[in-house]
Amino acid sequence: MDDVTFDISNREFKRPPKIFESSIQDVPLDGDVVEDRPITFEEVENVSKRGGKKLSSDGYTYTISKKILDMQ
Repeated sequence: MDDVTFDISNREFKRPPKIFESSIQDVPLDGDVVEDRPITFEEVENVSKRGGKKLSSDGYTYTISKKILDMQ
C-alpha cells in the first residue's frame, strides 16, 4: 500500500515579494479646513411634520428636542 500521509517537510516554498504601495501618498492640507467663525442658528417654527420647531444653520436643519423645550 502507498503512503498517503500528508508530509510537506521536503518541499521548498518561495515567499512572495513584499508589496510597497507608492500610489497613495499623504498630501498636506492647504491652510485651514474649516473657516474660523461663530456658528449661528435660526429658530424656524411650523416646519416639522407635526408643526414643531427646528433649528436652521448653513443649509442644515435640526429637530429641537421636546425635553429642551420643556426646560425653558
